[in-house]
Amino acid sequence: MGVRGVEAQSVPQELTLRRLTIVDEKGVQRVVIAAPAPDPIVQGKREKRQGEIAGILIYDKDGNERGGYATVNDPSNGAMLTLDATDAQVFTVYANAANGATLSLNSQKGDGVTLTTWNQPRIQMRQARKVVYLQPADAPEVR
Repeated sequence: MGVRGVEAQSVPQELTLRRLTIVDEKGVQRVVIAAPAPDPIVQGKREKRQGEIAGILIYDKDGNERGGYATVNDPSNGAMLTLDATDAQVFTVYANAANGATLSLNSQKGDGVTLTTWNQPRIQMRQARKVVYLQPADAPEVR
């Protein structure tokens, strides 16, 4: 049985929602636009989010959160873009007009590079979760 196209009788001018969920052909959520955003699903389990956010979240074919574009609902009012592995953030950009910005690239084995202007400009490299390079050398570690 074929599916026929449907013509809209009128075009809505505005749609107001708290949450919009897009699912794939199997019913797995793949995109959520929400305010506030739901807690993340990591390896099939719902986990507590570190803080409340609002924005657009993307999910993989198994329904695990794999990143998003969001604003933080705390006094910092920051904005972030993340791309996640199946169990950790591997690419994060965070911006806050009052305190600066941070770019963080990480592997699941604890290697990473962070560039930040948060409080003071710094470049930090980690191998196996240990800081191997920090510039300026006397700057505090980026956590």
